[in-house]
Amino acid sequence: MYNAVQVSLDDFYLGHNERAVLRERNPGNELLKVRGQPGTHDADLALEFFEQFCTIGESGKERLWIPSFDKSLFQGDGDRLPRSQWPSVSGPLDILVFEGWCLGFQALPENELISAVATKAGQQQLLPTKTLADHKLEDLLFVNRCLRHYNDTFLGPQHFNFMVHLDTDDLANVYTWRLEQERELWRTKGTGMSDFQVVEFGTC
Repeated sequence: MYNAVQVSLDDFYLGHNERAVLRERNPGNELLKVRGQPGTHDADLALEFFEQFCTIGESGKERLWIPSFDKSLFQGDGDRLPRSQWPSVSGPLDILVFEGWCLGFQALPENELISAVATKAGQQQLLPTKTLADHKLEDLLFVNRCLRHYNDTFLGPQHFNFMVHLDTDDLANVYTWRLEQERELWRTKGTGMSDFQVVEFGTC
């Protein structure tokens, strides 16, 4: 028997007020308008969590506290719950299952990103989304640098024993799945994103 714990990248989002400050410091960066992109997570908290997981004693007396983010708060903008409301598990722990949409993503060398943006008109038909076409270079570079920091500290493949990649054959499924999540929040908590907000969320 193995003792396992599961944690989501979503639970490491910056709090509501912290993301408001992030947007104020980066005016006009539509990629930071909503949570999700690298740069909207608390990388220090994530690093702290993984360090605690790796060092938790084998006595079984220590506890690992797992951050918790409530997406239903602030009309669907969400906020991290206070530590007093975080769930915890006791050691020893053998397996950590960590899930998140951008796990395994690698930051591009900046010259490659700049080149891709410069030739976006000719490449657009080959791209699965319009991200390069819809956003300013400096905003893309900001997210790319944040992703590089994630890679170096806690998100890169060198930090995991193995990874499982789940994919979809149609990116429109992302909206369907998100609508299902938000409608479940409305059913269980009486608040969350509207259908319009989900579509707006996905276009950022």
